Amino acid sequence: MGRRSGSIGAMMKCWRIFAHKPTSVLRHYLPFLSGLSSEAIMDCESLSKIIGYYCYPVSEDGNIVLIETPFRFEDGDDIFAYAELFPHSVRFFDDSDVYWHFAGLGIRMEIDENKKFVTDISEAHGLTRTDLWEVEIVARPEQVAAAFAQYMAAMLEFVKWEKERDEALEALYREERGLVAPAAGA
Repeated sequence: MGRRSGSIGAMMKCWRIFAHKPTSVLRHYLPFLSGLSSEAIMDCESLSKIIGYYCYPVSEDGNIVLIETPFRFEDGDDIFAYAELFPHSVRFFDDSDVYWHFAGLGIRMEIDENKKFVTDISEAHGLTRTDLWEVEIVARPEQVAAAFAQYMAAMLEFVKWEKERDEALEALYREERGLVAPAAGA
């Protein structure tokens, strides 16, 4: 299983997750469930066994959990995953962390050309980007492991994008300052 640090910062972040969410989120994502039980298909412990990382309930009913992963963005920020446990599915999402991470690096995410990479990377891994800037994927019980792998592959692709961007900016900076010779043909 993944590391278990129990960091206070991670737990404090969880309290703000769903303050802006509508209470009808279940019907929004799973309209075919009307009349079925509202009990989640699994709890945090069973989810941890499937995905291989510890999770921590962050909602009173335990249906929303924080998954602590060992992964980091290029600048060292933690990559968390969240899961919302529904009666017949699980939704993995980032609580807009990708958006806020890149906005914090100075990327103006409200500009279409700047936000396109989030949508492109998400879609390439079978995820969607919501209007609330969450990157998410919904899976049935038999698809939970594969969906989590897709989610984490997308997160690692964001790390790769950040690293390549940082390297390009560093090369441009060094070239402008005369710290390296210009590339051949430039």
